[in-house]
Amino acid sequence: ACDFCQGAVLLRPSTPAPVAASPPPSPTTATSAPSWICENDLTYYANNKPHLTCLRIGKDEKLRQRWCKKRATSEACPQTCGICCKDDMQWKFTTNLGTKKKCAWMKGKKNRQDRYCEETLDGRLTKLACPETCNFCFDPVQE
Repeated sequence: ACDFCQGAVLLRPSTPAPVAASPPPSPTTATSAPSWICENDLTYYANNKPHLTCLRIGKDEKLRQRWCKKRATSEACPQTCGICCKDDMQWKFTTNLGTKKKCAWMKGKKNRQDRYCEETLDGRLTKLACPETCNFCFDPVQE
């Protein structure tokens, strides 16, 4: 786990909801299965420009340094902006053999990570659902 994950300012519910995200549970509160995940908003466009998605901003360090300093972007793109990096513990994907697996199944298994992290499985890019496992975490952008 990353040392800055605990201070995440924006967490989204693991299933889309039409209302604003609630604050995450207190870091001192123990939960058996967290219902909150850190993820980028796939509908966000920086400055309303369709080519400036969270994923695109994350592919270019110059863009990331520029846009993640803006509040709207850092709130919409917490993974890309290095605010948090946590695997979605609830998400499952279907393997080549047709079995359902969670991010933990790939942890420490380079061959599995190489095979699945860059794939879109069950409607989601695996490295976005499993950023810790897929080594897709970013350092926080400094003001």
